[in-house]
Amino acid sequence: MIGRCRSSLLRSRALPLIHDDYNPGWEPWLERAGGGASGETLPGDRYGDTGLLIAAALDGQAVALVRRLLAADDLAAGRLVQVSDVTLPLERAVYFVCRAGDETRPAVAALRDWLRDDLTPFRDPS
Repeated sequence: MIGRCRSSLLRSRALPLIHDDYNPGWEPWLERAGGGASGETLPGDRYGDTGLLIAAALDGQAVALVRRLLAADDLAAGRLVQVSDVTLPLERAVYFVCRAGDETRPAVAALRDWLRDDLTPFRDPS
């Protein structure tokens, strides 16, 4: 997870936080960044949909923690900027699965290889 926001919000130094109900919150990120854990719930709107969270960050409403993969296009286009080099590894893993025996099918193997190769740049370095 990495902090993302519109560049205009970063320049204004007014950095309200928005929260994703599905992913780790700001508290562990701030602790990893050296800000310490306050034990208090941080203020800010909560989103149950990561797409809406990213849309709010794109709209300049606040700073969000999002998966690198989900923000890649907006980062590349300059619509979002990474606020800090601090990243937060996710505890959830995603697995590519199929019915037993289908893993040897050429189409399944091709998709597996494509996903592995195409998603490698988005792996969390931490």
